[in-house]
Amino acid sequence: MSELSQPGVFTIDPQRALELMGEHLLPSKNHALLLWVQSAVLLGAGRIEFTVGRMGLSLAFVPQREIPELDLAREIVGAGDEALKLLSLGIRVACRGIGRVTLETERLSQTFCKDGAWLESATGKPGLLLKVNRFRWDVSEEVRLLQRSCRWTPIPVLVNGKDVRAQVWGDERTHTQSYLAGTGLSVPGVSLAKHPPRIPAESLGQRLDCRAALSLNQLDQQSRLHWVRLGVVINTEETDLGVHGIDAVLAAEDLSTDISGFSLSQGEAKDKRIEEIRVEALAMTKERSNAP
Repeated sequence: MSELSQPGVFTIDPQRALELMGEHLLPSKNHALLLWVQSAVLLGAGRIEFTVGRMGLSLAFVPQREIPELDLAREIVGAGDEALKLLSLGIRVACRGIGRVTLETERLSQTFCKDGAWLESATGKPGLLLKVNRFRWDVSEEVRLLQRSCRWTPIPVLVNGKDVRAQVWGDERTHTQSYLAGTGLSVPGVSLAKHPPRIPAESLGQRLDCRAALSLNQLDQQSRLHWVRLGVVINTEETDLGVHGIDAVLAAEDLSTDISGFSLSQGEAKDKRIEEIRVEALAMTKERSNAP
């Protein structure tokens, strides 16, 4: 993928890098859908609409800026626009095998397959539409991945007409909940916890923007952290918070990831975020023990 062009200088073959990244970078080819969600968030979309069926799937949203003609190799390998990189990498992964992807905007229409790309006549319709031509008897894996990964996305994510984001926070097993003000997550303003979080009266029933949300659930279970980047759960891990039964969702926009984008790098920044959650979890447990 790289070669020594002169002493101390390596150059990258974009096409070879594209092949390797398209084949091996993501946990599964279905993760292309999550890359497109992240791209839409970065592009300022107000909502994302997926239509998933046996004969193919489509994704539609309205970006807040114009999408140029895409050169997949340049966008993926380059260090430029992250939104276009995510969009392009998702297209490349979806093209694996016999897949074909068409990108339509008001200005252009491009079709991609594993062997290349070509331009077609633009539709003139506003917004962005991605169409994936493929046949699959069972589409439940794609739907479940979107349902599992987009529960906390800050904009609506519709799959076959239904918003897959969490509509209610917690259940009958939830003892108490808390959230930390900020951005990156969208939490339902309706809670089923025995001791729900205190929120402003005007926010009741509305979604809340925050940087972290915690639920104290079954006390015999290990605590878990769900890391969210650009609206998508990228990783879930069990951890010792000094308290059992905590489910914490954390925005991870400011943390580094590996090359896949779906695994967080270890370091001081991540440790500080976990410590912040540990302090809040202990406070929640103390408050619960003092509750009538």
